[in-house]
Amino acid sequence: MERLSDSVVLLLVGTLVVASALLVPVVWPNYGQTPYFLDASPVDETGNESGVIEYDELPPVVQESFDPSGQSEPMYIEGDPALDRLDETQYIRHEGDLYRVSLYHGDGAWIFVTLLRYGLFTVGGLLAVAGIGVGLYKRIRQSTTSES
Repeated sequence: MERLSDSVVLLLVGTLVVASALLVPVVWPNYGQTPYFLDASPVDETGNESGVIEYDELPPVVQESFDPSGQSEPMYIEGDPALDRLDETQYIRHEGDLYRVSLYHGDGAWIFVTLLRYGLFTVGGLLAVAGIGVGLYKRIRQSTTSES
């Protein structure tokens, strides 16, 4: 009976690990989206006013991320035309001050979470298969010893 309980424990733990892999997108609400970072540095003036966008014209998520000190928070916005305009813009005017901006794409951030999910699926699946194997081994061994 000891091996049978071992197999049940392995099967349950494996199932829980696989289920936790399914919860990764719930825990990380921005799963699968590309993070964008806005780098801003103050400048005195620009020679071309067409490359300047007013702070008030920025989408709310960009306004929240914008930090005049240059330390922006990651933004998760996909397919927003304002993001394309910001990508083409070189300067932002905020409270009368001018900032040179660069928009960076953090394309590799999702790789860790994807690898984590595949790892959890693999480990959970192996544990579940091991639990089934231990249970079958116990049953086969029981049936061969009872026949002898």
